[in-house]
Formats: sequence, C-alpha cells, structure tokens
Amino acid sequence: PLAFEVGASTVGNVSGWRTVIVDGAATTAEFSGFPTFTFWEFRVRAQTAGGWTGWSAASVSARTWSACGDGARHLDEDCDVGGSPDEASALGCVDCSVTGGYSCVGGSASSPDSCGAGCGDGGMNGIEECDDSDNVNDDGCDAACRLELGWECSSNEAGGLTSGCAT
Repeated sequence: PLAFEVGASTVGNVSGWRTVIVDGAATTAEFSGFPTFTFWEFRVRAQTAGGWTGWSAASVSARTWSACGDGARHLDEDCDVGGSPDEASALGCVDCSVTGGYSCVGGSASSPDSCGAGCGDGGMNGIEECDDSDNVNDDGCDAACRLELGWECSSNEAGGLTSGCAT
C-alpha cells in the first residue's frame, strides 16, 4: 500500500469520524486531542495503485486513559485532586492513588476529590493538628482533627497518638 487512512470515532457516532493518513510502511497512527476516559472505535482503509479500498469494519472499542491531575476522578483512578504533583502528594493523592493514612471523598468525572489525613484513626498524619481516635467536637480535638481553642492535647506530635486533651 502507498498509504493508510485510519479513522476514529466515539462509539456509535457514525458521522463524526476523525482521520489521519500515514505512510504505507507505518505500523502506528497517532491521534491527539481525544477527551479522556472515552470509548473509541477505529477503522482503516488502504491506498493502492488502483485507489482507496473500502473502510474496514469498526474495531472493538478502546477507552482513552484518564489524565491524572486534571481534577476529575475517573474509574481508573483512586483519587484526583487536580493541582501540581506536590500539592496532590501533600493531600495524600500520589499518582492518582490514595496514600496510606489518608482518605479521599467527593470526586467525580466532573469534580476533584477532597483528600486529607485519616482523621479519627488515632495517629496524626499529614495536615492533622491532633487525632484523638474519634470525630467529635468539643473534646479538644475537633471532628476535622484540628486543635480546639483553649485546649492542649498530650502526645500531640506527628506520628504520635493524641491520648487526651484538656483545657
């Protein structure tokens, strides 16, 4: 063949095919600008000395990968908070996987996760100011693991247990 034309379309979209023409010796064709985490199907035809052949049948569908760090959590990600890798790491979401001692909630295909240390597990992690093994306010260490005004907590250091708080 002199060339190949490769077409790609979202599954079921019969009129929206994107195409790229590649040299007849090529073994790959590259497309760009596809939306993330979307099903696509492909077809191909060849250019010969006699002209273009007919299109092949559409291939089995394939899904594009999600873009880790784009602030939208897809099925192949455990978390996605958006922002820089350093910002995400500080929140416990590294390479779109939740780091031990952290948890993430609320993410969807259109919104980022909210991640933080495992507040309420008894051990201080990440951004916690204290962790007294519960998620109760008015006991010195509030439900978000922040030290409450006027209280002091014992063993209140990173990695240590918060054994109790007093006024």
